[in-house]
Amino acid sequence: MSFTFEERNKILSIYNNFLNLRQEAYDAINDGQGTPKLDEQYDKAQAKINEMTESYIKGLPIIPLSRCPFTNEIINHSIDTFGIDGLWWNNEVPQRPQENLPKTYLAYTGALKTVQPIEKFSFMCCPGPEVPFVVPRLLQQPEIKAVIYSIKVGNHIAYSVFYFAQPMVYSVERINEWGTENYSYKNEAGDGYWDSYDMLFEDYDFDLAKWIEQGKLLWIKPEDSTMTLMNSVQNCPYVGLDGKKIISFIQDGEIWFNEE
Repeated sequence: MSFTFEERNKILSIYNNFLNLRQEAYDAINDGQGTPKLDEQYDKAQAKINEMTESYIKGLPIIPLSRCPFTNEIINHSIDTFGIDGLWWNNEVPQRPQENLPKTYLAYTGALKTVQPIEKFSFMCCPGPEVPFVVPRLLQQPEIKAVIYSIKVGNHIAYSVFYFAQPMVYSVERINEWGTENYSYKNEAGDGYWDSYDMLFEDYDFDLAKWIEQGKLLWIKPEDSTMTLMNSVQNCPYVGLDGKKIISFIQDGEIWFNEE
């Protein structure tokens, strides 16, 4: 069972307090002020950080985020729906459980339209642009389709985009998992690996209508509990949305965009 909003915030508060204590000890030790007491402070802080991280991962909501267009299987996936100040959204060191994903799963990414006020947190959050997009080099593969869905994350609007393949395509380079700097995958032998892919401007396509018309992109109504797949451009809530079509960076309550 996932944690409540209050339980989550208590975990994050303790985590952040001990993160500061660890940093204080680390800075003092690096400045040549090391003592057995500081070493003990550092070790205790690290142990508490590890404990709170484990509690956070165990408490994360696991909710329907997509449906495979080939098998019709609902994809249940972790996500911190309470806000982007949760460790799930830490770009460099995301704290997430091992996901139970179907054999047709290829990749997933997403976008996020923030709503003020933005939460304050020390890590970097990179949730994508403000409007959903697809990656043409993936959808141009005949075996691959994508599905868009939308949920609320705190006060923000989050768009998940999952990619599926049948049969699986092992030769294509995948994309970093939503909000992170890398992705995991399995080869044909079933061995697990990690890799990363730096998205370029030409990797993004915000013209969703043409991909829907080609049958390559399907969608689910926002917060639709039935997770019904739709394939029509008409009435699609994800087509023609307003928002910045460049990557956002969020930290300490501020948001800025990669203008390159």
